Amino acid sequence: AELHAETKNYRSFADSPEDANAEMERLIEKGLVKRITVDQATNFFDKPVVSKMGLIIKEKLDGTKKRRIIVDALRSGANQQATCPERIVLPRPDDVHWSLSDMKSSEPQLKAWYRAQGLEASEWSAEMVAADFTDAFTHFPVAQQELQQCVSPAGDGVHMYVFVALFFGHKCAPLVMCRLSALLTRILQGMYWQAELQLGTYIDDPLLLLQGSRARRNRNVSLALLTLGALGLQISWGKGARGPVLTWIGVQFSLKWPEGQLLLSVPDKLRVEVLGKLEQWKTAGRVPLSELRTVAGKLTWATGIYKRARWAVAMIFAAIAGHEADVRSGEEEDRRARRADQRPKPHLVPVKRFELARQWLAALFKAEALVTRCPLWTTEPTLMLITDASPQGCGGLLLVRASAKARWTPVHAFQYAIEPADATLLGFELGSHKAQSYLETLAIFIALGWWGRHLAAIPLGLAIRSDSMVALAVLDKASSSSPALNMLAAEIALKLEQLQVGKVGLTHVPGKLNELADWLSRPQSRGDC
Repeated sequence: AELHAETKNYRSFADSPEDANAEMERLIEKGLVKRITVDQATNFFDKPVVSKMGLIIKEKLDGTKKRRIIVDALRSGANQQATCPERIVLPRPDDVHWSLSDMKSSEPQLKAWYRAQGLEASEWSAEMVAADFTDAFTHFPVAQQELQQCVSPAGDGVHMYVFVALFFGHKCAPLVMCRLSALLTRILQGMYWQAELQLGTYIDDPLLLLQGSRARRNRNVSLALLTLGALGLQISWGKGARGPVLTWIGVQFSLKWPEGQLLLSVPDKLRVEVLGKLEQWKTAGRVPLSELRTVAGKLTWATGIYKRARWAVAMIFAAIAGHEADVRSGEEEDRRARRADQRPKPHLVPVKRFELARQWLAALFKAEALVTRCPLWTTEPTLMLITDASPQGCGGLLLVRASAKARWTPVHAFQYAIEPADATLLGFELGSHKAQSYLETLAIFIALGWWGRHLAAIPLGLAIRSDSMVALAVLDKASSSSPALNMLAAEIALKLEQLQVGKVGLTHVPGKLNELADWLSRPQSRGDC
């Protein structure tokens, strides 16, 4: 009884007894958990480590409940007894793009093989198949000598639960599962020509990419799933998805095979959730550290899709690290003594530390149909911006070409005279040559503003040429140590994401080769053309 009294489960578990008991009974029925008395636990284990349990309940689209037991082996100290010798390398959205690109480049060879084999090539296309392993970690039993690290209270004052299979919350469970997933992925991939099928597995979520006729694709996906079943893997059929559009590892993939495009986006539910927090923080002086960490984690995942958002997410993590450093050093305590409100606030982070990032991310996530377009074959730029700047103003050209070998043809030009308001906003002296880096970057921003409508959602490559290495570096990194350049970089990155412009080719052009853009940037001294 003393063993049981020392530890109680979390409220999420204790306050939902029906759901908690239903899930534990399911695990017991499958042989993954044993229920024993407190006396049996005391007599059988020398030094049992008792871990609290939590319960997560999610409602599925069909109205049924998904329950997951979380064992807090961290706070109990059970995880301190485990050693994880490796770090996990998991698939990213880029890996799916690279695999599909490789399959697209092999399409002619695959069609030639079909003809040589006399195979029917009707309904030729490519698709994706996502699956999920049921109770993935529990495929592995816990060693007898380690069972005393896997004890949890039942909550009835009489019994204890012993997890005899790896559970969600164990330090090494993801690593062990990933070793199995890596083995299975290699076994399956070895059964197929990579032009026909490629796959990756995110812990316990496999994704199959298939190309070919409908009959051949059906045959290949059936063989893969039957092989997994034969090897003893339990597949959650209700979570499976198949087709050119599906959601996998929190990313929505939309495959347009004939056009050679893969579209990536954040599911709308996550977008609305993150946007709600960003807007809520607008009027908050401080936000809870735990809440900021949670949102930062979700934003980190989003940067795998919207890469130009990385600087903003990095700023949020820097704010978290800076606040934690101030708490450790005593600086936060010193500030508390100087404040009118002297309540301790080590768990609250000032919003002003990441306000620029908050504003930028809020503007990004307000777009309802924000996608990243990834071409499946190499594309040469067919649109180009050439810009230049002088202390007098900015100038630029928009050029187009029909193909990679065609000549560039100018179709639009702009000129912009620098005004005192620009100097005030960016913090430079009007007419000074020291402002050149600001003006060169401003010229690129103006060009995107003028001609953005020509770039929006069009799967054409874009090249930007400038004679300023600073402006190109700012555009490439989407950030700068200069506050003014950082603001311009943020605006340019936001504009490119909103226009759904993919990779941009950046080229430095020596000043003497940039004559026309240079002429446009000097409205006061250029004379007649």
